[in-house]
This record gives sequence, structure tokens and C-alpha cells, in this order.
Amino acid sequence: MKADILINNCTIITMNETRDIIYSGVIATKGKEIIYVGDLEGAKNIDAQEVIDGTNHLVLPGLIDTHAHAGHGLTKSLGEGGVEIGWDIMMEHIYYRSTTEDFWHAEAQLSGLEKLLFGVTTGVSMLGSSPRFDSMQYVDAHVAGMKSIGIRDFTCIGTPNPPFPKHFRNFKDEKVVDEYSLDFDDSFAITEKVVKKHNKTNEGLTYACPGPSYIGYRKELSVDENILVNKTMHEIAVKYDTQLHGHSYKGDIEFLAKHCPEVLSPRVFTAHVTGISNEEINIIAKTGVHVCSGPSTTAYIKERCPVIELIDAGASVNFCTDASSPDRNYDLLPKLRVGYRLHRSHFNNDKLLTPGKLL
Repeated sequence: MKADILINNCTIITMNETRDIIYSGVIATKGKEIIYVGDLEGAKNIDAQEVIDGTNHLVLPGLIDTHAHAGHGLTKSLGEGGVEIGWDIMMEHIYYRSTTEDFWHAEAQLSGLEKLLFGVTTGVSMLGSSPRFDSMQYVDAHVAGMKSIGIRDFTCIGTPNPPFPKHFRNFKDEKVVDEYSLDFDDSFAITEKVVKKHNKTNEGLTYACPGPSYIGYRKELSVDENILVNKTMHEIAVKYDTQLHGHSYKGDIEFLAKHCPEVLSPRVFTAHVTGISNEEINIIAKTGVHVCSGPSTTAYIKERCPVIELIDAGASVNFCTDASSPDRNYDLLPKLRVGYRLHRSHFNNDKLLTPGKLL
């Protein structure tokens, strides 16, 4: 058997249903395909152009980071995150009124490389702290940057958080050439345009889905306006058979269950989900909504995401990074450590979330 690369004598953590671990294992690749995973005995007839010594190394499938924000890679350490201290206001000013296509392209390359450095081969990118939704050119620049790195990227764009209208600037040759304002419903058309253009492209490296800043309810909009946002984002996801991603907090799931229950389905994966009620836990488990918990995020500091209760109820839960700024990076393994310590401490039980379960 001919192979391009052979990783020899490594310990393989397979992550299959039986949690098999292969000691003195071998992995062989040809082109974009993994053509062999097994022990040394089965690899005797593999002839590889390049052999990598895997002694004393673990090899496991690429990690998946289910929630992060594009842009943060170039705003690291500008401040500490948090709505109350004005970080979101500063980020909106930077992302909406102070960036060019080059910014979004370079940030995608930087973040893509950082993800790969930490073993993340698939990641989610919401375009901005709260999505920049005014123009396709910035989305295109981000997609091109991620493509150049070779990482699999889920680009998300949708309705941002209130208040509205949002104010934008465009630049040419470092000069402002255009300034304008858009309302919440102006985000609907570009969301569909992004998903239609980019979903399932670049030979499986690029996906796109509606990524509103919130899935649920925001008090700055009326009940009818909130329903319109959620239903429109859901309809776009259904039309193009893709996912729906955003942030949800206490009360959001109950709002959806009451006013637009069709939104709650397995195509939804939503971040943070802190402070939710027992009723919301049951709704999530029943509808198949996926929860992305960021144990190192500001959202978790304010209120707990009931990861253990959600799992016990039968819900799908994972840990995410929430991007690389302002006080963290794309390394998922420390997030797992923080996650299990938080939940073990809460329940005073040092047997919760074992390493295999965390992975």
C-alpha cells in the first residue's frame, strides 16, 4: 500500500463508541484521506514517502470548537470581556466602523493557524462580537482567509444584538468613503445571501449557517419583532438545510417554546445557555437542541450552565472556547479542565466528567 505520510509508533485515542486505545499504533494518509488506522502488524506493507515518529505522542481526531467569534484574533488583550464594562460597545465600534477586508482576511488566517496549533480542525466563526451584517465583502474576506489555512470553518452571520439601528463605515485607501445605518430586519437578506453562497463549498472546508447574536428574546425589541428574527433565521436554515447558531440565556428557551416552537430542533446549537430553569432543561432535551458551554467565559461567571443536569436529561452538550480574546485562546483542553472542576465543585463530586467523557 502506497501512502504519503505514515505516523509510526504512536498512541491512538480513537474516540469511537467502544473508546478503543491503540498502543504502538500507526496512521497512514494519502492525499486528503486517512487510509489506515491500526497497529504495527497491519502496517507492515505500507510504503510511505514521509515517516513521522510518534513515540511518546498521543494522536486523536481533530477537535471541534463549536462557538467562537471572528475578529477577536486581532483584538486580543485590548480589554476584559463583559457587557457591563463596555467591551461589547468597543468591539462593535471596531468591527462595524473601523475594519477593512484586509482585517477580516488576516484575522481569519491568524485564528485558523491558532486553532490548528491546538488541534482544532473544525471551528465556528461568528463574524464579529455581534455579527457584522452590512456587506458580503467582509464575509468573503473571512472565508478566503480560512480557506487559505485549510481548516474546516462554519461561518455564521445573522441579526445582531439590539439596540438598533447599527452604524457602519467602509474604507478605501485608509479613508472613509461610505457611512450608513441599518435596522434589525436588514440582516435577513444578507444572512440568506451568505448561506446560499458559501454553505458546503471549498470541497467541504466551508460551511455557512444563520448565526444571529441571540436565539430567544431581547427586551429592546417587541415580542413580535423577536418572533420575526427567530422565525426568519430558522426559515433560512431550513431552506438551505444547514444549522442555526447563536447565544441563549435564562428565559430564551421558554420564550421560543411559547412563541415559535418550530425553531427548537436538532439543527440548533446555541452557546452559553446559563441560568436556565428546569423546564428549559427539559425542553432542550426533548427538542434535541445542542448546548455549547464555555466554562472559561464571562457568561459562565455570572450564571452556571447546568451541564450535568442537561446530560442527565438526555441533552447534547459540548465545551467550547468562545474564541481567543480577550482572556483566552483556542486551546480546548484547558477549557475541559476548567469545566470539570467547576461542575465537580458545584456537586462536591470528584467523579463527574471523567477524561473520556470530557473528550
